[in-house]
Amino acid sequence: MDDLEGYRQAQAAEWQQARHPFELEQLLVPFQQGQRAGQKPLAAAAGSCCCLVFLLLSVGTLTPLQYGLTMNLITRQIDPDNIYEGGRHFIGPWKSFVSFPSTRVTVSFANQKGTGSTQGPLETRTKDGLALTLQLAFQYRIDKNYLGKLFALANLNYEPLFVRNARDVLLKAAADYDAPQYWEEREKIGHEMQSLLNKRLRGVAWT
Repeated sequence: MDDLEGYRQAQAAEWQQARHPFELEQLLVPFQQGQRAGQKPLAAAAGSCCCLVFLLLSVGTLTPLQYGLTMNLITRQIDPDNIYEGGRHFIGPWKSFVSFPSTRVTVSFANQKGTGSTQGPLETRTKDGLALTLQLAFQYRIDKNYLGKLFALANLNYEPLFVRNARDVLLKAAADYDAPQYWEEREKIGHEMQSLLNKRLRGVAWT
């Protein structure tokens, strides 16, 4: 009897030793498979988010009344060869637009403030020495083919450059006429001043 009981206990111990690893393996395998299955959607979602962020960072926008050049935000370098017009454009990451007006811009030398830039009247003297106050306005429009040249010349401070040149031309031209001519030949003087102004400002990349 003792031998039989000992045999049964030995068999039970062997069965317990064989049973535990098997059950543990059966429990672990489904858990590990489920863990791997859950990682795939998570990885796909993370990849989609990265692609979306990349696309958003790569798109630049200009209004319908703007031209644009791209600037590298890291090197601060401008690409002068690719000129963009209004709309959304794929320009790549780490870039942004430097915008310029595509329409005519008005500059006034006058007391009354209007649309555009107002600089105040021009004070000079006529050819015969009389004091003269000129109130006038002109318009400029940037030629998009010269945006790179204009940016290299003046960065975004191109309008003060235009104003200085216009003031210089107009004051010199105004001093070439006698006082009576401003009453008798006003239209002719206006055309001559416009011609001189166009000639000067075309030299600094505008039309």
